[in-house]
Amino acid sequence: MPEPTTLKNATKKYLQARNLAQGTRREYQTTLTKWQQWQGRVPIERLDRPTIRKFLTWVYDRAVAAGGTNPGRTSNKARTHLRAVISWAWENDLIDMPPRFPKPIPHNTGSRSLRPQTMNPTHFWMKRFWMALIECLTLYEPVNQKAFLVSSWQNRNLGELPCAILSFSVP
Repeated sequence: MPEPTTLKNATKKYLQARNLAQGTRREYQTTLTKWQQWQGRVPIERLDRPTIRKFLTWVYDRAVAAGGTNPGRTSNKARTHLRAVISWAWENDLIDMPPRFPKPIPHNTGSRSLRPQTMNPTHFWMKRFWMALIECLTLYEPVNQKAFLVSSWQNRNLGELPCAILSFSVP
């Protein structure tokens, strides 16, 4: 009977087989360290959904206790790493069947998307003001002047806008 596969050995083999960036490799090592701190001594052949859920809940609670701003994302990263290693182990016949995984924990998406309801209200209204002003002023000028104003707004080169606005002649 073959010896049970530990998550540490499976992760080591997974990282050797994959061409991952150094930062990604460190993230996998961090997840493995968390697994070992959690007392994760269950061989991956005997992993089941409740065990994985307990580990992910522990990761989430630990992130909350540490004052993390997005503990759901931290837990979901660990989930993604576990899932990748276990799927790889299954595809390479290290285990017979991968366990079912619990659903991801909802987390903050952050402020990367600049939708009107999430962006800074001042930024949102200033952009609308400048775009309306550009639209009004370019009614009487050639298209290339409008292109200059739009590119000035997009590049946040607002220092040039007063000169460009003064160059307009209104009939």
